[in-house]
Amino acid sequence: MGEKEKQKKLGCAGGLCQMFLTIVDILLIIVGLATMIAGIVYKIRVGAPAPIPTVNFTCSLSLDSFGEFNLAGCFDLACEYLNMEAEVCSTLRNFPLVMIILGVILFLVGFVGYVAALKRNICLLGVFFIFVLVLTIIEIAMIITGYVKVGGLASEVQGYWVNATSANLTTIMTKFDCCGYPNKDENMPAGVTCSNLFPTTSDTVEGCKTQVFSIITDNPIAVSITAIIVALVEILCMLGSCVVIRKMRKKRAGSAKKEGSKKDLKDDRH
Repeated sequence: MGEKEKQKKLGCAGGLCQMFLTIVDILLIIVGLATMIAGIVYKIRVGAPAPIPTVNFTCSLSLDSFGEFNLAGCFDLACEYLNMEAEVCSTLRNFPLVMIILGVILFLVGFVGYVAALKRNICLLGVFFIFVLVLTIIEIAMIITGYVKVGGLASEVQGYWVNATSANLTTIMTKFDCCGYPNKDENMPAGVTCSNLFPTTSDTVEGCKTQVFSIITDNPIAVSITAIIVALVEILCMLGSCVVIRKMRKKRAGSAKKEGSKKDLKDDRH
């Protein structure tokens, strides 16, 4: 009787939450596997990252092809901006490893959630809730940190530009197709001119402030929408797991109460 009771439906709300969790967890498993495979393939094709002094400072989130995937440049710029140690920065630049680790985390979270939703296991649902809660807190912290950093980015970049070596500034200007900071020809390294760097296009080259900040200003809407969607899905996952847990506990309590009543009735007859 207890097993039959356990297999009964959880009601409309509980059933919908269970189905939603199952779908989301399957997607997490697929995304996790895809991220792991992409990181492994990119690691094999590209190999170890270049040393920091010779890195490509182009920061691009484009996934047009493996050859044009410039996410490493984003890590480089972040390292330079935060004045990280070269060893730490080299580790962070190994973004294929980051992709593999992220894929493993997504896969594990999705797998735990899938098994929990399928088996209606209260313990695993609780673990899944904690996983999603931790991920949500980390994302919120990253978003807040990003907005705080963006607020003082102009002065930070200005300070870095003034104190950076001539070689680093030349590399940045070459990679970003810009000249001077914040405006054209301003704060140029000694002995370097726009005409030397861009012999044929020096008249059309812009200052580096425009080029550098375009990384942030070109995609704010897309990034914001993505963050909102991810946050909503995570919140729904946590709410869904809570609903299923509540339904399961309520059903178990009802089953225990019925079993107790039957036992009392049986004892009274004896």
